[in-house]
Amino acid sequence: MQLFYRLKLNKSSQACFSISSRAATYLFSSFPFTGLCFCVFFALYSNFEKATETHCRIRNVLPSISVATGDFYWGRLIWRILIFTHLIPRLKKTCYKWSVLFLIICGLLYYRHNSRCEPYERILFYSKFGRKSLLEHIKE
Repeated sequence: MQLFYRLKLNKSSQACFSISSRAATYLFSSFPFTGLCFCVFFALYSNFEKATETHCRIRNVLPSISVATGDFYWGRLIWRILIFTHLIPRLKKTCYKWSVLFLIICGLLYYRHNSRCEPYERILFYSKFGRKSLLEHIKE
């Protein structure tokens, strides 16, 4: 994964920041846990009494997750930012997987239609050729 910038004079693209996919996965997958830890510590630091009280008048050691992520403005803001930032790569990966699945299904339906509806003299050659072209499209 690389971020590019363009020089205005010679219009060449150069990578100004590069990160591997594995490192990006670890980074983005750590956002929810980091946000939760920040929210809990911020709730304890800003208002310990409000964060740890319950409706039964029993004090907790740590605040509940809903109180930590929802009752304090800065905790709620940081939580939402980190969760939405964490969702962007996940949605991108999901869309990529659905597009690949759609390509495979369309290729199989096309192959099935052509192998059953159009008679050829050399069915064996055509079926091997059809499989080969489908695999070539999937590789791309």
